[in-house]
Amino acid sequence: MSDARPDPDKGCFSLAIVDIDNSKQINDTYGHYCGDQVLVSFAQVLQDNVRETDAVGRWGGEEFILLLPETGLEAAATACEKIRGIMARSSVCYQDCQIMVTATFGVSQYQVEGGIEETLRYADEAMYRGKQAGRDRVVMAEDR
Repeated sequence: MSDARPDPDKGCFSLAIVDIDNSKQINDTYGHYCGDQVLVSFAQVLQDNVRETDAVGRWGGEEFILLLPETGLEAAATACEKIRGIMARSSVCYQDCQIMVTATFGVSQYQVEGGIEETLRYADEAMYRGKQAGRDRVVMAEDR
């Protein structure tokens, strides 16, 4: 008989919608080619800092989505905070300029009763609350 405790996050998943902050300003200041380089660099930071079981995808525009299997809301927020911090401490080099890039993360845990559409909506709403609160932060979906 095993004395291992059950993992409370086993079988659940969370997701995050991530939006690069001030992307319009980057495009307006440095041009769209630079904006594309920022997207590529940011995607690489995301990919380099998730687990093998996690998935990273482009959600549209300057938004990305992270799928974090077997991860509850708090653990997902912690993982996103790690990535946010890495990004905030780094920069993208473009034509001898160091461009600081930050992002805002909205995190939500899947709930069977609401389905994936509601999970996405809650993550998106959390991300927008983060933008309104000043950007460069991780915001968890409010209790449902």
